[in-house]
Amino acid sequence: MHDVLREMALWIGSTSGKEEEKQCVTSGVKLSRIPDDINWSVLRRISLMSNRIEEISCCPKCPNLSTLFLQDNMLKVIPGEFFQFMRALVVLDLSRNFGLRELSEEICSLTSLQYLNLSRTGIHSLPVHLKGLRKLISLDLEYCFGLESIDGIGTSLPNLQVLKLFHSSVFIDARSIEELQLLEHLKILTGTVKDALMLESIQRVERLASCVQRLWIINMSAEVLTLNTVALGGLRELYIMYSEISEIKIEWKSKEKEDLLCDSSPCFKHLSHIVIVNLQGPKELTWLLFAPNLKHISVGRSRRLKEIINKKKGMSISNVHPDMTVPFRKLETLSLWRLSKLKRICSSCCSIPENFILCPPPALQSLRHFFVEDCPKLPKAATKSIRDTIKNNEDDE
Repeated sequence: MHDVLREMALWIGSTSGKEEEKQCVTSGVKLSRIPDDINWSVLRRISLMSNRIEEISCCPKCPNLSTLFLQDNMLKVIPGEFFQFMRALVVLDLSRNFGLRELSEEICSLTSLQYLNLSRTGIHSLPVHLKGLRKLISLDLEYCFGLESIDGIGTSLPNLQVLKLFHSSVFIDARSIEELQLLEHLKILTGTVKDALMLESIQRVERLASCVQRLWIINMSAEVLTLNTVALGGLRELYIMYSEISEIKIEWKSKEKEDLLCDSSPCFKHLSHIVIVNLQGPKELTWLLFAPNLKHISVGRSRRLKEIINKKKGMSISNVHPDMTVPFRKLETLSLWRLSKLKRICSSCCSIPENFILCPPPALQSLRHFFVEDCPKLPKAATKSIRDTIKNNEDDE
């Protein structure tokens, strides 16, 4: 088991005997400061999450402390001396301290640290002496809107396996790609991209692209956006927002080895979650057929969109790839909103038997939730058909 996961499992599982005596949980009780009666010297795990702690004034000696949860508080500054005697600390969660603007250099003295969560904090930069955290395996910087760069991360954190940059202000660009390529042990990457050429570049480095599990495309302007099912084989969540893209094209040829075709089905096997908001350009999203395991789709404010699955394009795809004949087989949630030109979802949603060529009855067989708002051209028969499908799905359980 991964060391960090083992630490978390111990936290959850140690509920009796001596292990219980070595942990302190004071969460969600509206504390404004760290209690004075915590016996830091003997504790292995401490949780002070979901309180209202604004400042830290203590300098605890805690040679045995391995896990510290301080997330979801109101911290603005953490003095360097607070970390001075925490050499055994493995897990540190500071996420959701929105007012936390900077980290003291002393945090780099946590030489045993493997998991550091800084997501949803206001930090502008990472400490200069990151090399002190050479055992760090997981670094979460998602939703860090003030973060200016990740310069030096590639050489300073050689053992990093998980790096999360989704929805942060650090975009995937030429400079960050160079840094990321230095992380030889990287297994999970989340990130944000606004340049189609940069997305093309990262897909050409398949060792790196295969790590991408969560991708946010924003403010992109491109004639064609190419998504490669081989390079992005690990993709689980995809967000496309506030972009002008004329065409979204799916490829399944290796970017690194141009003559190599993917042996298996050319699809995004792990992609389960897609959100599309303010995407201007496409009139249909038939490329979603290449994500057969989708569970959640949300599409809104895309003024040119007329249909989700185009029958003609869908049949062309299913003729070449018969396993893609039935769309949305595993879809559980479908949200459609403010789509002024949307007329069709997929053929079977219109209750017209002859159109079952593309979407036979198994389509939407897993659907449990359907939300539609301000889609004036979508026939009532289509929405009724979907709601009837949901009812039938519930009755079959």
